[in-house]
Amino acid sequence: MAENKPLKHVTSRKSLARLIRLLPQGAVIISMQDRILGANNAFAELVGCPRKSLIGRCFTENFIFLDPGLWDSVLQGLEHAARTHVFEARQMRKDGCVTRLNFSFGRLEAKGEQLLFAIVHDQSKIVRIGVESEFVPADRSAPPVLPKSGPSVTSEPILKDLTADELRSVIESSALQEMMNEFYHVTHIGIGIIDLAGNILVATGWQDICAKFHRVHPESRAHCLESDIYLSANVQEGQYTLYKCKNQMWDQATPIIVGGVHIANLFLGQFFFDDETLDERSFILQADRYGFDRKEYLQALRMIPRWSRQTVTHVMGFYTRLAHLIATLGLHRLLAARSLQAKDLAEQDLKFKNALLTSQQEASIDGILVVSAEGKILSYNRRFVEMWQIPPHIIASRSDEAAIGSVLDKLEDRECFLSVVNHLYTHPEQRQRDELALVDGRIFERYSAPVEDMEGSHFGRIWFFRDITSEKLAEVSLIRLNQELEQLVQERTAELRNAKEQAECAAKAKGDFLATMSHEIRTPMNVVLGMSDVLLETDLGSEQRHLVETMSRSGRALMGIVNDILDFSRIESGRLTLSQDPFSPGKIVEETARLMRMVAEEKGLILSEQVVPDLPATILGDEGRVRQVLINLLGNAIKFTQRGLVSVQLAQHPQQAATLLFSVTDTGIGVAPEHRQHIFEHFTQADVGIARRYGGTGLGLAISKKLVDLMGGQIGVTSESGQGSTFFFTLPFHVVVADKPSETAAEQPVDVITRSLRILLAEDSTDTQLLFQIYLKKMPHHLVIVNDGLEAVARVREETFDLVLMDIQMPNMDGYAATRAIRQWEQQRGGQAMTIIALSAHAGLEKQDESLAAGCDRHLTKPIKKQILLEVIQQVSQQS
Repeated sequence: MAENKPLKHVTSRKSLARLIRLLPQGAVIISMQDRILGANNAFAELVGCPRKSLIGRCFTENFIFLDPGLWDSVLQGLEHAARTHVFEARQMRKDGCVTRLNFSFGRLEAKGEQLLFAIVHDQSKIVRIGVESEFVPADRSAPPVLPKSGPSVTSEPILKDLTADELRSVIESSALQEMMNEFYHVTHIGIGIIDLAGNILVATGWQDICAKFHRVHPESRAHCLESDIYLSANVQEGQYTLYKCKNQMWDQATPIIVGGVHIANLFLGQFFFDDETLDERSFILQADRYGFDRKEYLQALRMIPRWSRQTVTHVMGFYTRLAHLIATLGLHRLLAARSLQAKDLAEQDLKFKNALLTSQQEASIDGILVVSAEGKILSYNRRFVEMWQIPPHIIASRSDEAAIGSVLDKLEDRECFLSVVNHLYTHPEQRQRDELALVDGRIFERYSAPVEDMEGSHFGRIWFFRDITSEKLAEVSLIRLNQELEQLVQERTAELRNAKEQAECAAKAKGDFLATMSHEIRTPMNVVLGMSDVLLETDLGSEQRHLVETMSRSGRALMGIVNDILDFSRIESGRLTLSQDPFSPGKIVEETARLMRMVAEEKGLILSEQVVPDLPATILGDEGRVRQVLINLLGNAIKFTQRGLVSVQLAQHPQQAATLLFSVTDTGIGVAPEHRQHIFEHFTQADVGIARRYGGTGLGLAISKKLVDLMGGQIGVTSESGQGSTFFFTLPFHVVVADKPSETAAEQPVDVITRSLRILLAEDSTDTQLLFQIYLKKMPHHLVIVNDGLEAVARVREETFDLVLMDIQMPNMDGYAATRAIRQWEQQRGGQAMTIIALSAHAGLEKQDESLAAGCDRHLTKPIKKQILLEVIQQVSQQS
């Protein structure tokens, strides 16, 4: 089999033309007979002509050079090979604009032919002839203005990617240092060139007052640094900046800008103007302030030069032009070096790409075949021969037709294969991707694309073949697997949907059950607790009073259990919402302690409270839930303490800002270490013996923890078994400014007005009817009782009432429907709306919101204490 030949490195006009199109700078190839052989788009943009129109035209006739003899200079300078010459010229474009161009010319050889190669840079802005002159006259008193032959700092930088080595090569530090040393010996005018990193490149005439004094002390050194920063930041190209530093001496600087890049500054300083009055006393004070030796400091001060303003202007004019000269020479040196480097890199890159293409072709998993426009095989790789099993003699013939003929017997559809090949050969600009089925069961993917240059000229076609048999088999397996997975996902989704629906039904059933149980328990408990309160108001014997108090206490304990279960259920289901209202945290502690003190004293315990001064008077939060947590903690402390004391404290958290710390400490039985981590879990108590001895559901602390978590705080306990416990919780807060009560309103006493009301009670429970009759027995009000909502609506339409007590859950028509019907009737009549108060055995804020939405003015939850009912009726009686 014939060897596969790598791509050859060919140096020709065409290959050079392709090469220069890759360069970012303007580039042009010229014959020794003054003809343009190749150019890139960057050069076409510089000269203002389309690139294709430049090829073949006379170079010198195509441009009007304002500098005479340029072309002769180029030819004379390039007589010796391997030399590069840089020329700067001005060129007039056809649109009347003048550009300043920098040409870096070199001579090269392509297949025995001598050619000129040039890299071109734009050296200035385009200016209209007659609009801008080359030089701007400079005023003696103003900073010098440089000729516009170099790049401006305000224009787009020519050199955007200067390396550190290139920057070091711009300024000939050693040569400049020797030159400026000689200049200083003659003129006694110093100079400093410092790069932007603070490195001193050139320095002559460095003064003792700066080196030995000002740059030594921290404060005066800060003044020097401030001066350096100001001069570096405010200096403009072609000008200089004058600044008097806080050390009382003048500094001046002008920039060195190479190709639009600011690389260093040229400094003059420090000095005095000869028309200034030198006040040595201020410098003596300055020496004393910084701890300088007066004598040495004044001696250094007297060595500072004093120049006239005209002298400074001339000196800075010289230095400004020197900076421009340094920049211009450095730029030309850099451009020339880059041109040579670009040429070398381009040649190296071409060699590398040839080798890389060959390596890539052989390393490819695809079979690759490259043919010419005439159908001759130009290149192929080993994989192509292996895939198609092409005999060596066909490879040696390099015939595309012979290669096609050798693969036809291996294909299932020969006609389709040939039709695609013929179509692509008649349409060389098109691309094609398809799949080929082989008789041995293999499947190849075929891709074909034209081989063309950047101008769109076609040179042949490249074919890629990839064996995708395994991928196709995997694709079939994947499709089958996806179908199975989709079926499985559908089945699991249906199962999850059913489980979700069952869970939602269970949650709803649980909620409905708890609500029903709450209603069914609260309704009789309303009568039990109400009757107990009424009995306690009568004259009872000591034994009878004890029995009634026991019954009342047991009933309220039962209500506490019901409330705990409902609260826990709402928290678990996410239906518990917290209010954000102003309240006093200190007042809550005091009121809760006062409420629980009676319970503690019945056990012979001392209950104390402590509120640290200077706490916020009013904060935002849910007062009821904070009170509930405190009552739970105090209730537990009293329950598990047989003797001693219980205390509640409120203070600012010592480590967390805007956070309150509530603590309840007791001298009770304590909590064993093994039980502390579980004590805040629901339905959990320390042990079974404690549960039997002290009672309770084990929900109090669990509810407290969840409430504290909802309020953004943390709850915890420190305890030792038998040594008492301290339960604490934190509460983040936002302070609010409470409105001050009106002094006028505070001074005027509120008259208690009691008038007889006509009250309608809609209640289906005869026991509750009896209880309300007893509550109002000694009051001057007239009570009318109906058994359901229908009767309530009918009675309201027949008689006039001041107040309606509307039970929510009644037969025939519930309280909400009855309230809406009454409100609609009132609206139709246009009369004054009566007060309707909802009575509900369902606890929860959602029921209260539902009552208000139905049209009720207020919502009371059963069991309803007599005192609360009478206060509500009293408020209605006081309304005008």
